[in-house]
Amino acid sequence: MKAIILAAGYGARMYPLTLDKPKSLLCVAGKSVLNYLIENLEKVSEIDKIYIVVNQKFHAQFAQWLNGEKFTKQIILVNDKTTSEETKLGAIGDLCFCLETENISTDILVVAGDNIFTFMLADLVKFFNDKKNTLVATHIVPYDKICKYSSTEINNDALILSFEEKPKAPKSNIAGLPLYIFAKENISLIAELRNNKLDALGNIIAYLHKKVPVYAFPVKGKRYDIGDLESYELADLELRKAPQIAS
Repeated sequence: MKAIILAAGYGARMYPLTLDKPKSLLCVAGKSVLNYLIENLEKVSEIDKIYIVVNQKFHAQFAQWLNGEKFTKQIILVNDKTTSEETKLGAIGDLCFCLETENISTDILVVAGDNIFTFMLADLVKFFNDKKNTLVATHIVPYDKICKYSSTEINNDALILSFEEKPKAPKSNIAGLPLYIFAKENISLIAELRNNKLDALGNIIAYLHKKVPVYAFPVKGKRYDIGDLESYELADLELRKAPQIAS
């Protein structure tokens, strides 16, 4: 299994903090967002290589950061060659770019590079090994906020029955997280979305679940989405109060 961290965004909602620094290299409670992710991924024995998709603007910063780290798994930076918010490929475009340029054909764990999870990613992989099908991590969101995320209907076996990004009339308050495992058999289907001008990764699940079995993995823990200044400050505050989570 390979892991792909998507970190090629420009963090426009966090300007001016991210004008000259990528979001995933921001420090939260003394550690970069990427370090949290990779340290979690390194505990997954099935993963043998981690790809980080970055852009041209911040490629040198990522390379400098990586040069100063000592990880146990092989880390590869994949430069999508974009230089601005206007030219970015988007999450789906970057995922397809990585799959094609690196010729990846194995099962893949895909995660947005601006997230910190307090649960073990190894549990997600164990669930995948049991189901042997594509899955998305999910959590419960208050109904008054679900329209900002996605709404997922599942059956008693955790099979996804419906999945809608930013629903106007949500069918449930189970929301998908930007954390997925795609079975190798489904990679060719992901490529079909490359030119559809869709950005949010959840659109892949909305497409795939109509064609192949896709499951929902309910996480037991917290997720910090470093999407704006408010969420960044909240994550820093809470993780400083809970060093056992931050470590």
